[in-house]
Amino acid sequence: MTNAASAPKTDRSCGIGCLGFLVVCGIIAGVSTLFSACQASQAPPQSKTDYSAETYCEKEIARGVEHVLEQRGDIQYKHLGVGSLGNEYKVTSVINVEGIASGNRQSRWVCRIEWEESSKSWTTLEVTYTKY
Repeated sequence: MTNAASAPKTDRSCGIGCLGFLVVCGIIAGVSTLFSACQASQAPPQSKTDYSAETYCEKEIARGVEHVLEQRGDIQYKHLGVGSLGNEYKVTSVINVEGIASGNRQSRWVCRIEWEESSKSWTTLEVTYTKY
């Protein structure tokens, strides 16, 4: 007859502590995956798409606003359209610039760019604007 006090324990159940650990690991993995997906969606794509053309032209227009209109401020874009013919794209936008000195200024911009398949990047052909 064996004494219950001296018998080795063979209970291998995980219990509440182990379950809690697994839940915490799952939450960390989920948050990490979500954070990675958000970061990837914020990076501008370098591909031959309308979205990529708009993103590239926004940067070109922002440079034009600072250089030509000599304004810095909050730039709000309203894309009127994207047209493409082969590798050449034309993005038309109306922008509002809220500058410190001149208040609110609106202008129409046209950005012509070309997709370079060999380098997988955009090249600016022309950026023009019309003040309203």
